[in-house]
Amino acid sequence: MLIYRPGFQWHYLSEQMEDECYLIKIFDSLEGVSAKYCPHTYFRHEVVPPDCPPRESIEVRALVFT
Repeated sequence: MLIYRPGFQWHYLSEQMEDECYLIKIFDSLEGVSAKYCPHTYFRHEVVPPDCPPRESIEVRALVFT
């Protein structure tokens, strides 16, 4: 369950360009890491014009064994 905690940090990419990508590590099974999970979301920004093309998102799931 995701609930607010005072230590949470929120980041907004206000000037991300069309040719830039952003990677988010959603989960880490390694013991002792400070960020085990990373929830993410979106919101409609009031400055973006209604005729602007929608944002695209690609999800990739991978299992990495070392």
